[in-house]
Amino acid sequence: MNAIFLYYLYSLVLLAGPQDLSPADTLLVAGHVLTMDESWTVHSPGAVAVKDGVVAAVGPEAVVRGRFAARATIEARDAVLLPGLVNAHTHAPMTLFRGFADGLPLEAWLTTKIFPAESCGVTEESVRCGTRVALAEMARTGTTTFCDMYYFEDVVAEETIRAGLRGVLGSTVIGFPVPDAPDVAAALARAERFLEAHATSPLVVPAVAPHSTYTLDVETLKRCRALADRFGAPLLIHLSETKAEVEDVRTRFGRTPIAHAESIGLFSGGRTVAAHCVHPTAEEIAILARRGVGVGHCPESNMKLGSGVAPVPALLRAGVAVGLGTDGAASNDDLDLFEEIDTAAKLQKVAALDPTALDARAAVAMATIGGARALGLGERIGSIEEGKAADLVLLGGSGRAGLVPMGDPYSFVAYVAKGSDVKLTMVAGRVVYRDGETTTVDVAAAARDAVRWRERIEAAMSSSGGAEARIDVTWTGGFAPHVESRLVASSRGFVVRLTRGGPSGDVWEKFGADGAAIRALAEKLRTSGFEALGGKLSRPKDMVVMDAPSESWRLLIGSTTAGLEVEPGGQLGAGYPAWLRETRDALSKLAMGTPAERGEGDPPADLGVDLAGSR
Repeated sequence: MNAIFLYYLYSLVLLAGPQDLSPADTLLVAGHVLTMDESWTVHSPGAVAVKDGVVAAVGPEAVVRGRFAARATIEARDAVLLPGLVNAHTHAPMTLFRGFADGLPLEAWLTTKIFPAESCGVTEESVRCGTRVALAEMARTGTTTFCDMYYFEDVVAEETIRAGLRGVLGSTVIGFPVPDAPDVAAALARAERFLEAHATSPLVVPAVAPHSTYTLDVETLKRCRALADRFGAPLLIHLSETKAEVEDVRTRFGRTPIAHAESIGLFSGGRTVAAHCVHPTAEEIAILARRGVGVGHCPESNMKLGSGVAPVPALLRAGVAVGLGTDGAASNDDLDLFEEIDTAAKLQKVAALDPTALDARAAVAMATIGGARALGLGERIGSIEEGKAADLVLLGGSGRAGLVPMGDPYSFVAYVAKGSDVKLTMVAGRVVYRDGETTTVDVAAAARDAVRWRERIEAAMSSSGGAEARIDVTWTGGFAPHVESRLVASSRGFVVRLTRGGPSGDVWEKFGADGAAIRALAEKLRTSGFEALGGKLSRPKDMVVMDAPSESWRLLIGSTTAGLEVEPGGQLGAGYPAWLRETRDALSKLAMGTPAERGEGDPPADLGVDLAGSR
């Protein structure tokens, strides 16, 4: 009866004449339209009318055709039309590091491979190149919106707008010198400029992106939150990605990462998007739900790095908005969200030994409306509904043997189709990919440039003995007129060292409580069985030296100098005693300081980068 009624209605509309039809820019017709709305409505067959970049109508084909006269019609009756996919966590420019480092856990992967390579090769132009490659890949595989955090994020924004995709883009803040900022103060200033520049962009949502609770101190995290709130911007952060991170943060701050973030007010402002959340406690899941924190779940990256299996069903049951992310191409190694949908569902089933743990529809939702809600964009994107942005993907319809018969359309999207089966990707009514052609990115040129940049990075690393690029800066007067501070960082390790440069007094008197705390640590070490850790203790003149060659670090504390050296393989992770991390943090704070604490003699803004050697 319903079909007869619709046919009758359609006939009446046709008889009324074309002059009564509303104009539309594009009409898309598909065998199945998955709206991903609150009622999980599926129209088979269905149609969507697009006008001025938004969805003007969605419904059964006959009804939509009966209401609109479109300038262009795209028909694929053997395909599925669904909302554009939302990549809830990635690092777009890292396509340049695709296949760069395998078989390492996160901490070693970052400190021995990625951070050194980035110090060699990340510039504005390399970021531009890597972003273009990422945008082409995402458009080709159906991603219309992505959540990114990296360096030179203003360049990422420029290329995103040029390519016509949508991005929630975070300017990174991290606690050591990086390619676009020599220190935290510069990173925060850069983030503020970024927020100002893109406050009204129709395609880019600017964000503040503190890297993590283990690379930033409490004060900096609070400043990131305040900055985001001042602009009404999201805050993006990695949280609880590995067990080592959880234990490290617990040892340093007395709480696990999500609980620590809650305790310092990181979730108390506007939208927060937390990447990974692989190891939250039940109490932390409740915190995420109560605070409305969105989660970017990256199953393939977590699997490749051996980080663990996130408790996605528990997060969803608690009401947490969970989206799917690819992470960067360096740890995945592609940006195909259809693979993430497939992996996410199957990973939860095998982890729980329960085939119902995460069904196909729930997995597809995470890549569409779930991701949109996680990013705070659920009212604008993520489902096909009247008035929402016309971000659409047409999938299948190629007649390929592996795609037929289709069966349940949710199952088809989750388990059958791949990014290579995308026929069309549309963002805000604009076609950015169709039938093998990316229309807004010169893919061939981007690919050529990417190969050249990768060769350049590898050559720089090879010439320095294996990416052992070095940042070495010395300055005087950061905390006291006669104190020289030196920071050296490379893939071989790092040094934070303070030295009295003038004739007056004990260097530690210049630093008040921090100096007293470090001296107390030194005395504690001298009397606490330090040798049991495999180290050697000596007192040349007025200096206490603790040298643990098997652990690859050396701590020096005296009246005229203090330093912590971490040599190759010296990871200050969860396995190291709390006093060592505390000393590292105290020395780092003394060396770098904050803008309010610095007087004359600030470290130079342009840190020298020496690619020719290593310390």
